[in-house]
Amino acid sequence: MDLSGCTNITALPAEIGNIVTLQKLNLTLCKCLLHLPAEIGSLQNLTHLYLGQSGIRMLPEEIGKLCALEELSLSGCERLEKLPKQIGMLSGLLRLNLSSCTDLKELPPEIGNLGSLQKLSLNSCTSLSRLPNEIFELLELQSLDLDYMKLLAHLPAEIGNFHKLHRLSLNCCTRLNRLPPEIGSLPVLQVLNLVGCTGLKQELPAEIQKLAKDNNVYVHREDDSITVEGPKNPSFKLYSMTY
Repeated sequence: MDLSGCTNITALPAEIGNIVTLQKLNLTLCKCLLHLPAEIGSLQNLTHLYLGQSGIRMLPEEIGKLCALEELSLSGCERLEKLPKQIGMLSGLLRLNLSSCTDLKELPPEIGNLGSLQKLSLNSCTSLSRLPNEIFELLELQSLDLDYMKLLAHLPAEIGNFHKLHRLSLNCCTRLNRLPPEIGSLPVLQVLNLVGCTGLKQELPAEIQKLAKDNNVYVHREDDSITVEGPKNPSFKLYSMTY
């Protein structure tokens, strides 16, 4: 069901819970939609829920009943301040997009229960200053986007838990003043974005350079980037703005 761009929608009827075969619900750009009815939890076959750039301020607790949900997008929901703890019940969720949720101040610890999650986007969450420790329990994570998280000053050593991580993006995290050496223990990392991280004054940890060496890679500079690639891990790239 595609209701994207329906700017006059202020609420969904409770009867939407009767469409039990519904698999996709697109409410992108429904800017007057402030909440979802509790009956949304009856959509047991829903796999994709798109709420990007809507007026959503909070999600109902019943969101946790969407046992088939694979993708949840809240990108650009600027009024969203928090997520319900029941989001941790979405055991089959593969992709969670919270980018540009500028009022989101914290993530619930239950986010660590999303054991199937492969992609997490938090870019431009400008009110989010830290990641909960539980986030580092997402052992299936392959892509983590933290671009423009301007309050993020620290990454813990537990980031080394992400043994399946292919992409880590930290562009313009201007308060980030160091990288944990444990990034060097990410065996399948392909892309590390650091463009605009003006707080990183020191050299990159030796462990990151050891990662390059262990993969028999070489480093060359092109324009404002450093690209790392080689025969064992030909797609590993490190982008770092030079000043």
